[in-house]
Amino acid sequence: MKLIHDLPNAVYRWRQIMPMALGEAQLGPENEELTASKEILLRKRAIINSRTDAAGGVLITGTAENKPVELFLNADGLIKRGKCVCSHHYKFGIRAGPCRHLLALRTLAMREKQSAVENSLAGWYQQLKNFTAN
Repeated sequence: MKLIHDLPNAVYRWRQIMPMALGEAQLGPENEELTASKEILLRKRAIINSRTDAAGGVLITGTAENKPVELFLNADGLIKRGKCVCSHHYKFGIRAGPCRHLLALRTLAMREKQSAVENSLAGWYQQLKNFTAN
C-alpha cells in the first residue's frame, strides 16, 4: 500500500510502506484456523446469541459449528479473552491465535458493527473519535 489519508489536511498522500512489494511467497499460506472460520461463515454455521457492553469492550456469546463460544472484544475489535470447547482452544487458548470458532464469531460481530455504523464521513469520523478516546 502506498497511500495514506492525511486527516488534518483532508488529503491523500503517497507513502512508501514497505521497501519492496510482498507476494504470497513471502507471506506464506493463510492460517488454517482462519481458512476454517471462513468456511464456517460460508455454511452459515455461526450465530451470535448476545452482546453485552462492558468496560473496555463488548462480551459476545454464541455458537459456531454447534460449539458454545464466548469472546471479549476490545474497542478495536481485538480478541482479549475467549472460551471455546474445541481441541485447538483447549490446547493453545488464544496464545497461538484464536480457534476457528472464535474467529467466526468475531467476524460476525464485526460485520454487525460495521453495518450498524453509517457508511458516511460522519460515521467514519465518529469511529475515529471513539478510537482515539479509548
